[in-house]
Amino acid sequence: MKTKRRQDLRANELVRQLIEIKDYIVLRWNWIVGGLVVIGLAIGLYSYQQHSRKAAQIEGLNRLASLRADRTKPLPDRIDEMNQVADASKDSDVVLAALEMIGSEATSAREWLFLGATDGGDDEGQRELAEAAQRAFERIVRDFSDRPEAAARAHLGLATLAENRYDKEEARKHYEAIINTPQLAAVTMYQSIAVQHLATLDQRLQPVEILPSLPTTQPTTQATTAPAATQPSGESP
Repeated sequence: MKTKRRQDLRANELVRQLIEIKDYIVLRWNWIVGGLVVIGLAIGLYSYQQHSRKAAQIEGLNRLASLRADRTKPLPDRIDEMNQVADASKDSDVVLAALEMIGSEATSAREWLFLGATDGGDDEGQRELAEAAQRAFERIVRDFSDRPEAAARAHLGLATLAENRYDKEEARKHYEAIINTPQLAAVTMYQSIAVQHLATLDQRLQPVEILPSLPTTQPTTQATTAPAATQPSGESP
């Protein structure tokens, strides 16, 4: 009898709790529905943003791949379009890829052949390419310091450009930045390259001694033999 009584009491308590829950839901139904709607909208908005970001990233990377493969356009025009992609994109991966591609394409010596200049007329074109690479590498160092591998590659690119200008101290600064910055030094492959290049920097950029020019004419020499003697006429030897 007591057992049945306890069971009835527990059943009544459960019913009472269910009734309280129902009353709570009825009284606050609008708030509950509103909260669920807000949560659903937030999830939907987040999913849309992620999808849009991914689509924009794929579009930007495909555009860069197309520019790299297209050899029908002059290199300076392609670099201008790469810069446009970097400036327009809000995706950091696309921006970094565009800047690294500019640096790689602009510093590639074989690409200067596409400028179509001859007889030393491509000096201005090469200078413009070097400046484009300089700006791209500097932007990577400034804006992507949280990506050690990219930053280290950019410092190596800047050092190479400095060496091409025979600016030894500028090149040294970038090699030392890789070696002395803990975050960059952790990328051991690039640290090793920087150490090797720094060790031979003075030797590689040693000024070239120009030999004096040779004389244009040979000095005249006096005859070493006297003219043969002639005998007076009418005399026998």
